[in-house]
Amino acid sequence: MLGSGISKNSVGQHGAKPPTWREFLSAALAQVPQPRPRHIASALKYGDLLSACEWIKNRMDEAWNPFLTATFLTPAYKPNRFHELIFALDVAIYITPNFDKIFDNYVTDKTHGTTIIKTYYDEDVQQLIRSGARIILKVHGTIDAPDRMIFGSAKYADARVRYGGF
Repeated sequence: MLGSGISKNSVGQHGAKPPTWREFLSAALAQVPQPRPRHIASALKYGDLLSACEWIKNRMDEAWNPFLTATFLTPAYKPNRFHELIFALDVAIYITPNFDKIFDNYVTDKTHGTTIIKTYYDEDVQQLIRSGARIILKVHGTIDAPDRMIFGSAKYADARVRYGGF
């Protein structure tokens, strides 16, 4: 299981580092047009990150997806030592809520493209798990499909209902 702390140790262009979820939401809140609702800052302060995310996303509207891309894809983050160590464990299934592609790209390169990358909405995940193939499961989606990323309470609830088997 790879969380945002693993990616946090990567470095991209101009020394950029991937944010943790709280850091990302704080940066996103700074992009929300003034006046910024107080309830969003309060939710961040008290750890209600799902609600804060939902409200920020709604307030950013069309600026949301470009902000995601600029934060998680454009910096071209490089894998770090933790990615190498986790890959060296040589397991068949890696699970990550991260939607960046740092580990995915590293493993794909190291396995010469033989690793299968799947998300919560792919219908063949259960079949692939039984097959013994090397898989990376992106349980919150991927930056490649930002509209399908699980970000906020509504998306989380929808995914639990629509993709319960996953």
